[in-house]
Amino acid sequence: DGFLQVYLPATPSLVDAKTITLSIEDSADNSSFAAATGTPTFVATGASSAGAAAITGEVPIPTTLRRYVRLKQVVLTAGGDNTAILSRFALIYKGSVA
Repeated sequence: DGFLQVYLPATPSLVDAKTITLSIEDSADNSSFAAATGTPTFVATGASSAGAAAITGEVPIPTTLRRYVRLKQVVLTAGGDNTAILSRFALIYKGSVA
């Protein structure tokens, strides 16, 4: 009983039509990562010279999720100065541990 939570704050410097893409990746060996099966991709798109709104997403923990998990964040080239933007990724577990 748990979920993965993704958060990207508002990005006022994101250039119009440029994107920041967040994807959840997993690995069995902490070396070779790939998109985690059953997880969506989250995309923020700059618009109206105002950047993009914050994104919050929650995904149930897939039964196929491998041991090592990370959040990949990609900004398109010439997307503006988004160096101060920090995404947040959390594993939230609601249940009892035997």
